[in-house]
Amino acid sequence: MISQINLRRKLFVILVLLLAFVLRVFRLDFQSMWWDEIASVFRAGISFHEMFVNLMSTRNHMPLYFVMLQGWGKLGLNEFVVRYFSVLAGMIGLAVLYKAGELIAGRKAGLIALFLLAISPFHIWFSQEARMYTLMMTLILAANFCVLVVLRQANASRWWWLGYTVTMILAVYTHYFAGLLLLVHYIFFSLHYRYRPELFKRWLVSGVVVGASFALWVFMMAMTGGYANAPISWIEPAQFYDPFLTLLSFVAGPTVDLINPGGYLVLGFYVMTIFIVFWNFARRLWPMGFVHDQFLVMSARLLLLWLFVPILITFIISLDWPIEQARSIYMDRYLIISLPAMVLLAAWGLVWVDMRLKKNGPVFFILAFVCLATLPSLLNMYGNGRYARTDWRKAFEVLDSHWQPDSLLLLNQSHTLPYLYYADDKLTMSLLPSIDVEGDTDQTDWNEFGRKFLDEVETTGSVWFIESFPNGNTHGFPHSRNTAQIENINRDAHLKWLSEHCLLLEEINVTGVRLISYDLAECVEATR
Repeated sequence: MISQINLRRKLFVILVLLLAFVLRVFRLDFQSMWWDEIASVFRAGISFHEMFVNLMSTRNHMPLYFVMLQGWGKLGLNEFVVRYFSVLAGMIGLAVLYKAGELIAGRKAGLIALFLLAISPFHIWFSQEARMYTLMMTLILAANFCVLVVLRQANASRWWWLGYTVTMILAVYTHYFAGLLLLVHYIFFSLHYRYRPELFKRWLVSGVVVGASFALWVFMMAMTGGYANAPISWIEPAQFYDPFLTLLSFVAGPTVDLINPGGYLVLGFYVMTIFIVFWNFARRLWPMGFVHDQFLVMSARLLLLWLFVPILITFIISLDWPIEQARSIYMDRYLIISLPAMVLLAAWGLVWVDMRLKKNGPVFFILAFVCLATLPSLLNMYGNGRYARTDWRKAFEVLDSHWQPDSLLLLNQSHTLPYLYYADDKLTMSLLPSIDVEGDTDQTDWNEFGRKFLDEVETTGSVWFIESFPNGNTHGFPHSRNTAQIENINRDAHLKWLSEHCLLLEEINVTGVRLISYDLAECVEATR
C-alpha cells in the first residue's frame, strides 16, 4: 500500500514537472525579444573583457548571468536557445521548491507548492525571458533550502553552511536584489539569537563572506564612478497600492486582466493560507516545545520575512522622497526573490486545512479553482497581442517588406540593438543625433538635424522612423504602453520635428512600436 502511494506521488511529480516544462517551452520563441533581452544577447556575443567593461559602465547589473550566457550562447543566439537557459533555471527552481515544501510540511506540501509554481503565470513569463530572474530565484531558493536544513537538523553538517555561502554569493552576483536576502537572514537569526545562538554565529561567518564578496564588486563600481548615473531613472516612484499589485502579479502574472475578478480571488486564496500559517505558527512568542514544533515556528517566521521584507524595503526606498538623490527601484521582476516564499506559505496553509478537514476533496477543488482562475492570464500570455512584449521582430519584418532601394532608416541610439539583431544590418540606416528638447530649443540645432541628411537626398526618396513605446510599468502591466501608443503620448523629440516639417507617407503599428515614413526631400527642403 505504501509503495503504491509513493508510486502515485512520483508519478504526480513527473506529470507536474512535465506540465511545467510544456508551459514554459510552449511558444518560447513566438514573442519577439524586448530590448533588455536583446541586450543580454549582445553581452553574450562579445568578448569577456568587453562584457565586463560594458557592465561596469552601465552599473545596473551583476555579471554572473551574462558570464553563464556567454558559455550557453555557444549553442546559438537565437530566441529559442537563449531563452531556454531561463527555462532550465526555472525548472531547477521547481525541483528545489518541491524539496523545500516537503522538508517544511511534508510531501503533500511539496506537491502543492510544485503545482502552484508550475502553473504560475508570473514564473512562466520570466522563464520565457532571456534575463537573469529565474536564475536568481533558483539560487535564492537553494540558499533558503540550506537554511531550512540547518533549522531542521540540530547537528547539521557544515557542508550545508558552505552550500548556503556559495549559493548566496552566486545569487548576489546574479542580481543586486539578492542582497536583500542577507538582510532577511540577519533579521531572522537575530530574532532567534537568544534561543539558538550557535545558528547566528555560524550564519554570521557565512554572511561576512557573502557580504565581503558583494562589497568587492561595489568597490569596483565606486572606483569607476559609482551608481549616481546608473540607468534606472525611468522607474516611477512607488505608490501606496503597489505592494498589493505586486502580490496580485505574483499570483496572476503581468498578463492578468485587472477587470477580471479571477486574479483577485486567487490572491484572496493566497492571503488566507498565509494568514493560516501566521496564526498557527509564526505568532507564537517563542519556538518552545518539541523539536518539530520549534522547526515549524522558525520556518514560518523565515518564510514570512522572506516574503515581506524585500517588498517592504524596496517600497520604502522607492517612495517619492523629497531628496535630490532619491531613486526608485520598485519593479516586480526584481522582487521575484519573494515569490517562492509566497508559494510555500500557500501550500503549507492548504495542507493545514486538509489536516483539519481530513478530506482531500476541498484541496483538489481549491487547486482546480486556482488553475481555472489563472487560465485567462496564460491565454493572454500565449495569444493576446495587447499583453505581448515589444514586437521588434515584426517591426523589422514590416520594414523589410516595405523597403525600397532609395529608403533610409533613421535610428535613435536606443534602437540600434534591435536593429542589429533583427535587421542584421541589411537596411540602410543613419543614426540620429542626440538633441535635448526640454524647454525652448535653439532652432539652429534643429536645422543642423535636417542638414545631416543633405548628402543623401539625391539617392533617398523616403525615410522611416521608429517610435517605440516600452513597457515601463512597475508590475509589467502593458496598459500604459498601449494607451501611449494609441494616444501618441510622449512622442520622440525627433519625431515631433519630422511631423512638423515633413510630408507623412505612411504609419504602421505593431505591438509597442510604430513605423512612420516621411518624404526626405520635403524634410531637407524645410531646413534650407
